Amino acid sequence: MAKVVGVVNFSTLCKKNSGSFISSRENDWGEHVSRILKPERLMLRLKLFTELSLPLFDVQELQPKKEWFRLVVIISDLLPEEYKLQLKKAEAMRPWLTIEERSENDWLDAKGAIKRALFDMVRDEEADVVPFASFRLDDDDFISINFLKEVTEHVTKSNVNSFLTFSNGYKCVWEKERITNIVPVHMPLIAIGLTHIGLYNKKLDCFSTKPETVFAGINHYELNKDHNVIDIETSAGFVWSQHNHQDTAGRFKSSEIKNEWNELGPQIIDYLLTFPPLITRLKL
Repeated sequence: MAKVVGVVNFSTLCKKNSGSFISSRENDWGEHVSRILKPERLMLRLKLFTELSLPLFDVQELQPKKEWFRLVVIISDLLPEEYKLQLKKAEAMRPWLTIEERSENDWLDAKGAIKRALFDMVRDEEADVVPFASFRLDDDDFISINFLKEVTEHVTKSNVNSFLTFSNGYKCVWEKERITNIVPVHMPLIAIGLTHIGLYNKKLDCFSTKPETVFAGINHYELNKDHNVIDIETSAGFVWSQHNHQDTAGRFKSSEIKNEWNELGPQIIDYLLTFPPLITRLKL
């Protein structure tokens, strides 16, 4: 079975990986830490991730098994214990879920997390070089129930060093834990579910492609300039969230999609048939 590893950054705070800080709202690190750890923000993130995002993996058409799939959630050691406990409870219920902790002075080390997960899955297999998929997902965004099936079908030697993008999806607005607006979007190379097909050398414990994983070190919207990109044109591959505790400000506003929402009315349920946990959060 094709190997797949996903990485989710859940409110990580690593000074050496300043990308999230640079794109956020604050001017200094102290302000950034304070906002990331704000109880209202953490509670919303925890609920979106544990009550909606993780259950979408539970109901995948291709059921995840620890033998071929791992989802690594990287958290900060500054995260209050009550949130760590809830994430650990989610981990205990899912053999394919792993929580890794980082300090402020650590590297985020997403590539290391992927490597450790791969080694654990292939250590007893005969092949020394194994094709695999790595993907990224934010803790407040969602992939469809078709995601793992689509990804595994593309993990082939002919697709090595290609990127997979799920370009069709939805953007939605959250208000008080309810979806109040949602609209279809076409966004090739969006980060949600962005996937890279690579090679892992078990004998040498290293990657055999450049880039090594989905974390290529360049703007994901520019990947098609130098890399092969395969567009998985499903009807809807993702739901992109926007809410008051967004880490990057001003990406879009509820008013941008208000009119279309009003026109669709109850028919909006059809949008979320491949995102079943989200249907209960619609505010019609």
